[in-house]
Amino acid sequence: MKAKNLLGTAFLIILLMGSSASAYNPTHLNRLLQTKQCSSCDLTFADFRGKDLSGADLSFSDLRGANLYRANLNGANLQGAKLSGATMPDGNVHP
Repeated sequence: MKAKNLLGTAFLIILLMGSSASAYNPTHLNRLLQTKQCSSCDLTFADFRGKDLSGADLSFSDLRGANLYRANLNGANLQGAKLSGATMPDGNVHP
């Protein structure tokens, strides 16, 4: 019984460690929202629904899994950005 509990606890720790690695960096998110400058930032799975990111520097940032639904990305620098899995329907993107 103890081994079963230990195994369950170990699995939970591994699961939690894995999920924390796939979330955005709060410092990077705050910097982007305040300055619109966030080159090489970790913004994975961040929620930008309806946000004005026009003119933002997101070059080489990790936006995988981010929600960019109806985000304004007019003039945003997305050069080298990772966008796989990002939600972008109705997004406004004009480089």
